[in-house]
Amino acid sequence: MTEKPTYAELEQRVEELRKSEKQKRTILNASVDMIMQFDTDLRIVWANKTAASVVDKSAHDLVGHYCYKIFQDRDTPCPGCPCIKALETGNIENEIMHHPAMDIVGESYWDNRAVPIKDDNGQVVGLAEIARNITHRVLAEQSLRESEKRLKSTLDSIQAGIVVIDAETHIIVDANPAAIRMIGAPKEQVIGHVCHKYICPAEEGKCPITDFGQKVDNSERILLTANGEEVPILKTATTMFLGGKECLLDTFIDITEKKKLEAWLAQSRKMDAISAMAGGIAHQFNNALFAIIGNIDLLKMNFPGNENIADYTGKMKDSTRRMTRLTAQLLAYARGGKYQAETISLSDFVRDTLPLVRHTIDSAISVDTEPPGIFNVKVDLTQMQMALVAVLTNAVEAMDGKGQIRIVCRNTMITDETAVDFPGLKPGNYVSLTITDDGKGMDEETKTRIFEPFFTTKFEGRGLGMAAVYGIVKNHDGWIAVDSELGKGTIVKIYLPAVVKNLGRVEH
Repeated sequence: MTEKPTYAELEQRVEELRKSEKQKRTILNASVDMIMQFDTDLRIVWANKTAASVVDKSAHDLVGHYCYKIFQDRDTPCPGCPCIKALETGNIENEIMHHPAMDIVGESYWDNRAVPIKDDNGQVVGLAEIARNITHRVLAEQSLRESEKRLKSTLDSIQAGIVVIDAETHIIVDANPAAIRMIGAPKEQVIGHVCHKYICPAEEGKCPITDFGQKVDNSERILLTANGEEVPILKTATTMFLGGKECLLDTFIDITEKKKLEAWLAQSRKMDAISAMAGGIAHQFNNALFAIIGNIDLLKMNFPGNENIADYTGKMKDSTRRMTRLTAQLLAYARGGKYQAETISLSDFVRDTLPLVRHTIDSAISVDTEPPGIFNVKVDLTQMQMALVAVLTNAVEAMDGKGQIRIVCRNTMITDETAVDFPGLKPGNYVSLTITDDGKGMDEETKTRIFEPFFTTKFEGRGLGMAAVYGIVKNHDGWIAVDSELGKGTIVKIYLPAVVKNLGRVEH
């Protein structure tokens, strides 16, 4: 039989419990978290100093009050209260609670944990709640999310393509809408693929950043679209850390138009240099021809009636006439000036010029000037006839006696947006003259040299006289381009400024 404790022993135990309770209260009061004990009706049984300080009261003043009333001035428990859930489930419940401004604390966020207190039979007889003020953390997270949202909005609005690439695996982990549009594939198809599938496909294993140790790379590269088209891009690549992981940030823009302009500028400078040389040669040649013709006339005067001399000088004069025509072409190429400019209908001009070459072409030419109302142009009629005849003659040679040539006249308006496709032309109204043949066509090398003086592929394709055509068109403030492919014929496009009175610009 257990002996009953003496009075002294009971008194000692009570004192020990009192000291233990005091220590626990000291510890609980020292906590920066709100710690409270509730009954099953959510009345406060006990609260630490932190909880009391939130409403500027003493801990004793809180006892007996409903927590939701004294802290939130509500008549019912707060929506989503973890204490209500703990009473229902008998388990520890956790919830982030948002509270409007209190008496002392302003608008705040709390990490609330409700712990059920159970009796020996496992019945919930009360609750302990621990609430930590996480306002600064939540606001920081909100600020970060807003910052990320603004950044995403900014990146999405940028017209340059931007992709984020895992530096270790070279896998694309993100891409902005501009990059997705340029690649031409759904975002889910782009994300997760190795960057070299689309960006710099020929440079795999030669990354300036990860393979060669550069910090920044600015270079012209190639973007391979989803449909296999190669697009020239200007790309900037650098490193960044995303979620603690090293990534590459690639930013790129489409420089197709820049490349076209550079090619046109290089060609234009080349043609300007050649035209200056051609002009100088033509003038010197003309001076020599005048001397030759003059001496031929002197020979005829000194030997009148001499048939041999007349025969020789006649042949010499025929040759000088041919050379004179050649110098005229050289001068036309060298932009020697519009000698007798007049306003004409380009469609009528085409019909009037065709009889000059019809005997060599037979019925292989069709002329299309629809829709009606083709604008007039101001040109030197003789020069333009020479240009059209040269183009048609080359087309005939390219067809080897069989095929079709189609001539189309159209009114065309060049806008600020489309002017980039016509280097050297100002926005405005133009008349286009398109000559299409279904001859043998040209390879790229021939196409790049077609406007050079004396270059000819007479027995292989075209080229004869196109230098003069180029000079004549440029001399009339126009634009000319040749599109051709071996075995698929050739298209020559000429644009000349339209003479439009009181009509302004006209749409296609």
